[in-house]
Amino acid sequence: MCHLIRFSIPVFAALLLCQCASVPEEPLGEPKLDDMEEAKLDPAPPKAGDHKPKPMDEVVPATGLTPVSGKDGRFVIRDPKGAMRVDGHLKGGRMDGEWQYFDPQGRRLALVNYRADQRHGAVSLFYVSKDGKAAGRKKMTGTFVDGSLNEFARTYYASGEKELEREFDRGILQAVRGWKEDGKALSDGEAQSAGLQVTQTEEALLSELEAFVQLKIREHAGAKS
Repeated sequence: MCHLIRFSIPVFAALLLCQCASVPEEPLGEPKLDDMEEAKLDPAPPKAGDHKPKPMDEVVPATGLTPVSGKDGRFVIRDPKGAMRVDGHLKGGRMDGEWQYFDPQGRRLALVNYRADQRHGAVSLFYVSKDGKAAGRKKMTGTFVDGSLNEFARTYYASGEKELEREFDRGILQAVRGWKEDGKALSDGEAQSAGLQVTQTEEALLSELEAFVQLKIREHAGAKS
């Protein structure tokens, strides 16, 4: 029988405090973003022989942002080797619609929908290259409404088995159910602890990715002014 935990306002306050604390150095298998610090908009396609495109690159224009105005169109960030790391669209200079993030080996890290720079719509996190055979499998699925998680968010083990099911009401964590990898239900305390930690880790990862993109958008806008 699965254990269900209902949270009160004090527990949510604790969640907010947890989000202000430092994040573990190895957040649940997600890659560190050190390699993204040098990522940049590529103003022109790489010269022949400089970079062998990966499958992910084949459908992505190498011109970075279109149109030249920088306010509307596709926004692509590549690393110094030419590999695509971020692919999305701007509308009125803001992140809009579906954005995809990739690890250094070209594996999809996250797929997030936005409206006017806020998360709005479906979001998925994936196991990446460093996770070996699990690479490409979904790690988390959920839905944001006006920047906050809403209704159910689910996380999965590398094996594909369900790990946690969290229920949100406009960002407020209402309930958590959890399972061990062998399918046995977690205790109330275990599920509560895991739910808080996973929520904190996901928020830290997405915030770091978005802060990086916003920095590059501002840099690009400044270069065009």
